[in-house]
Amino acid sequence: MTAEQTSGLAEGTYELRTIVVGEEAALPVITSRAFSTLSLRTAILTEVTNLLSQELATVQDSLDANTGAINDARAAADDAARLANILLVIASVAVVVAVVSLVVLMVVWRRLPKQP
Repeated sequence: MTAEQTSGLAEGTYELRTIVVGEEAALPVITSRAFSTLSLRTAILTEVTNLLSQELATVQDSLDANTGAINDARAAADDAARLANILLVIASVAVVVAVVSLVVLMVVWRRLPKQP
């Protein structure tokens, strides 16, 4: 069938039956072929829907990958914050030890007998 012949058909599924008659005593051959017709609107909508689905899948994959990277960055930032807190505690303890050492040194120095 030509495009002109199928353009007049309503949207749906059809079956085309062909009867081929040969020479005098030959048996006729009957063939059958199913085909569907779509309106241009339906064909375009189907194609656009398929393309949008593919693009949505691509965007979703990118979003998932970026979400993983963001979660990794947050975990690294949390680890860095914990390390900074530990270093702050160590520095505070070091300052306290230094001050106590100076006080002990001053007390011991004052108790030493003075030499003439």
